[in-house]
Amino acid sequence: MSTDFNDTMDAAVESHERIKKSKRSKIVLIVIIVLLLLALGGLVYFGYMVFKQGADGAAAGITPGDDLSVTEVTDVSAPGQIQIETTSIPNLTSLFGLTVEEVSAKLGSQFQLKSSTPTTDNTNTAITQLATFSYVPVVTSGSEATSTATLPTESIYASLNESGKVVDVYYSCDMRLLGYQEVSFNSLLSSDSIVMQALGSAGITPRDFTFAPPGEGSIVYDNKDSANRKVIKQTQIYSGRASSEGNPTAWTLTVTYDFGVKGVASAEDFRQATRTIHLKLA
Repeated sequence: MSTDFNDTMDAAVESHERIKKSKRSKIVLIVIIVLLLLALGGLVYFGYMVFKQGADGAAAGITPGDDLSVTEVTDVSAPGQIQIETTSIPNLTSLFGLTVEEVSAKLGSQFQLKSSTPTTDNTNTAITQLATFSYVPVVTSGSEATSTATLPTESIYASLNESGKVVDVYYSCDMRLLGYQEVSFNSLLSSDSIVMQALGSAGITPRDFTFAPPGEGSIVYDNKDSANRKVIKQTQIYSGRASSEGNPTAWTLTVTYDFGVKGVASAEDFRQATRTIHLKLA
């Protein structure tokens, strides 16, 4: 009897020990699983951050060099707009009768002689040579972004006869360089102010000239019969005689707003236009 009782007690103790050991094993297993889950979560988070940084870097256009060194970008702002010193139309009448060298001296150092080549003019057979002078704008700010393509242009084309003397002058200038405000074509030519200012600067006193504001005929469309037509250009031409004795005796002034090949829906979109003054003296 005593032996059976002892055996039973031993079995009970052994069973209790197994239960305790099993519980400890489960606790250890749970702890290991939790630690593994935490480690896995950390790896996932680390991988996400690496991916995110890589994606952000790609979106910003950052490409490390071969040495894997990256310079921190602290200023990505665009350079300021180019500011230029405005000028005025030179006295073109004073160029008549001068040689190329004399014209260069008359215009000054800011006008550069670009070319002087033989030529023929069917409307004036006396013309045998063409000299081209270009003005170099004075940039007052934004010089870091300056290029010849972005600067407004001013050019003088002098036609010379067999004796090498100027007999015709053709002048072309971006209106930005002349300081004219950005206004619509019709507003600019609502009076004769710009015509008289340009002629006065060039040394011309007009004779028998009658001013008229531009009409619908000044507009060039890509397809004037289309409901979705685009304005390609606006042009107004004024011409007359000169009251002074000698050359030049005639003048032609052309004002052009060029909206490019794509055009604009309305001529009121004048800020997209290249605005130019052309003046021919003969």
